[in-house]
Amino acid sequence: MTWKSIFSSGKYQGCSVRMAYDIEEREGPSYLAWLYYHCSNISFCEEILNEIDLTPELRIDKPGKSVTMWGRWRQHYYNLHYANQSETELMAGASYHKAQKRRKYRLKHIQIENRFERTKSQLQVRNQSPKFTK
Repeated sequence: MTWKSIFSSGKYQGCSVRMAYDIEEREGPSYLAWLYYHCSNISFCEEILNEIDLTPELRIDKPGKSVTMWGRWRQHYYNLHYANQSETELMAGASYHKAQKRRKYRLKHIQIENRFERTKSQLQVRNQSPKFTK
């Protein structure tokens, strides 16, 4: 896959690899690495592999999977990016992620609630439109 490739399923369905990487950037590129190690038919171009810190010794033959190498990559990534941070810096990042999850949860429920707030004309159009059945 390249940066412009679009995911057809999964967590980022309909998004490009670049968009998924940018979304996950705060936490680290763990989703892309997880896909690389857990999906036998998904591989990335050299540029993406370098960007997510997949060194040549951490790469696997494709098609193929390797859960043990996933664990090694996670340890390698942690040592590169988080080993020098203090405990307070790590906790600040954790509280940020918790707040972000709460915001996403609230937004999802607001969207579900607003889905049912339609005007009378919107409901009439919806009810009177032809239904396509197979």
